[in-house]
Amino acid sequence: PLLAHLRSLARNEKHKSLTILQMNAENMVFADCQADIIMGAHVLHHLLSPVNALREIRRVIRPGGTAVFWEGFEDGAQILASLFDLWMEMDRSQATHLSPGVIEALRGFAADLDRRKGRAKPPEMLAVLDDKWYFTRHAIEDLAAEAGCLRCELHNVDGPQNVVRMMADHELRRWGFGLQELPEWARDKLLSVQARMSDDYLDGHPFSAAIVMRAPTR
Repeated sequence: PLLAHLRSLARNEKHKSLTILQMNAENMVFADCQADIIMGAHVLHHLLSPVNALREIRRVIRPGGTAVFWEGFEDGAQILASLFDLWMEMDRSQATHLSPGVIEALRGFAADLDRRKGRAKPPEMLAVLDDKWYFTRHAIEDLAAEAGCLRCELHNVDGPQNVVRMMADHELRRWGFGLQELPEWARDKLLSVQARMSDDYLDGHPFSAAIVMRAPTR
């Protein structure tokens, strides 16, 4: 259905040279060294074996070509998880409490992080997870090296300004809530946690990042 929708958009915008194909990322129909650029937005974390897809991308991309992916990172998720744990701990001693729905959302985030963090996962867990991975810089660099990419760069997507507040609000909205619904003490603690971290620190611990991989020139 999504491909049909994309074809309809392409026709409406008169992109006559656009070809839309569906295929296995680990076994593409393209010839060796055929692509100049390969891009994917929030794709790698769905794959059973990201390294197999990156090897196939390495085969398909020309020497000196570039692959770019946008992915979520464990760094930022752990910052949020620590904040959420602090909220739930503080809630016990407050006159105004977090709502049961917000508590469920915070616990749900922590449970999702526990399932997705790290590199080692049993096959039966991967089989039932849709979002399978939270990446780290080291994990991405190792995947790129194993796939035969010459260089791998990470570029923080969000930037450090107000990012903890923005991402906390984003995660709450996934559960149907927002920061404005939290008690004042919770919002104050968020701001104090964010202020504790330097821009340099936050820039080095992305919530999401663009991963740029460059194939060797020969």
